[in-house]
Amino acid sequence: MAITPPDGRWAESGQWEKDSKASNEAENFGKLGAIQERGARLTKAKEDVEVAVHVCLGWIVPGSLIIAFILFWMGVIVYLIHMMSPWGWLKPDQLKELHTVLFSGAIGAIVAQSAKRYIGAEPPKGD
Repeated sequence: MAITPPDGRWAESGQWEKDSKASNEAENFGKLGAIQERGARLTKAKEDVEVAVHVCLGWIVPGSLIIAFILFWMGVIVYLIHMMSPWGWLKPDQLKELHTVLFSGAIGAIVAQSAKRYIGAEPPKGD
């Protein structure tokens, strides 16, 4: 493809013929469709990865919330059985530690924050 000279002083001086950007543009101008197609493929691949990550998080986050819920209630049950039964098996320091973990608010804050992120997340974009 021949490079047509620009208007003005560049046309008179002929410097445009030595300009590497202009030469590169002239060489690749015919490949514009292929370049745009490659960009579209990369964009589609990026979107596919984002959807896959969102789908994986869609399983991981609820799963971890369910596990945290089960572990919390198992701890509460152990604590209540120990307190109500005559044969408590936990030592006082273990009981204090369990009480601290269950009722400290940190567990609740972590679960609440995770649930808030999961519930407030945008659904994946479909085709």
